[in-house]
This record gives sequence, structure tokens and C-alpha cells, in this order.
Amino acid sequence: MGPAIQSLPNENPNSGVDEHKLNDLNLKSSLDFDSWTSLISEFEQKYSDDIEKICLVYDSFLAEFPLCYGYWRRYAGHKMRLCTVDKVIEVFERAVESATYSVHLWVDYCTFCVSAFEDPSDVRRVFKRGTSIVGKDFLCHLLWDKYIEYEFYQQHWPFLAHVYIQSLKFPTKRLHYYYDRCKDFVEIMPSLVAINAIIFSGRAITRLSSP
Repeated sequence: MGPAIQSLPNENPNSGVDEHKLNDLNLKSSLDFDSWTSLISEFEQKYSDDIEKICLVYDSFLAEFPLCYGYWRRYAGHKMRLCTVDKVIEVFERAVESATYSVHLWVDYCTFCVSAFEDPSDVRRVFKRGTSIVGKDFLCHLLWDKYIEYEFYQQHWPFLAHVYIQSLKFPTKRLHYYYDRCKDFVEIMPSLVAINAIIFSGRAITRLSSP
């Protein structure tokens, strides 16, 4: 039995892929992963600017393989090219609901929000969601790096200090790096002396500075 692809209404008999063509592809394919990815590639090559058909094949595939975060990222990429911000957000929200613990998905989502949202509070809201879910992952430094970079360019230093504090709570791959960066940051920001005491008073953090 082939992939369960929904049918498009055949509004224009001269359009690229009609219902008959979709049914034909359905019969030739099978439920295995390789057949699905081949079908996606065919749609992307032939109908790269037809968002309706792109949505059709991706929605069908991701209903079968919702944890394939790489294809959620590709789907979002098509939406970025062809749709409004709201439509891109819809795909990312579906993606993080399905592949919740994918660090790469959260990095892509937050990166998009940085470029799409004018209000920093909207951007921070997504960063906070992402770090609260995958912030403990040993390899989540990709997301922490992006969050730190964003707050640095915003130059709202209390927010940056808060991000550093949060990044030091978990034994991630770049924990020592964040410790050193945080220490340097606090030393050049006299107004944050109180935060300095908070960060470096704990026994676990003290161990990091030991040789």
C-alpha cells in the first residue's frame, strides 16, 4: 500500500499535478522511508514554487514520520520562501510539538524569530521555551550560543547576564566556556557586582574555576 497522500482538488485541468497524477504516484510508492523521500524530491524539483503541492507531500510524509526533524526544517524553509511569517510559525510550532527535543529545530525556530520579530520580548519568549526544553542537552550549546549572541547585540545587559546564569546550570559541552565568558562579562560590568556574587558563590561553580 502506498503513502497516504491527500488529493488536491483539480481546479485547473492544465495544472502540473492533478488528482490522477497523485493517485498514480501513490500506487507506485510504498510505505518505506526511501520511497517517501524520493517522492518529496520529485515534488521539490518539479513544483518548487507551488506551496500547495509542497504542503501536500510534506504534510503526508510528516504524518507518517513526525520525528524526522530534518524534513521539518526543509518544510519550514519552503514556507520561508513562499509564505508569510504566520505560516512559517505554524510549521515550526507543529515541528517542535512533534520533534520536541531536537536542538537543531529549536535553533532554526529561534533564528527565524530573530529575523522576523521586531519586539525582543517575542524573540525571548521562543528562546526561553527552547532552552527550558533542550537546555540540559549536552550538545545544546548551539542554542545557548544563539541566545547569548542575540542578547549581546541587543545590549540589554541584565538579560545577557540572566542567559549566562541559566547556561551555567547544566553540564553541557561548553560549560567551561560559558563560565569564562560570564566571568569576563561580570568583571567589566560594575553594575552587575551583585550578580557576580550570585554566580560564583555556589560550590559547583567554584569547582569549575579550580585547576
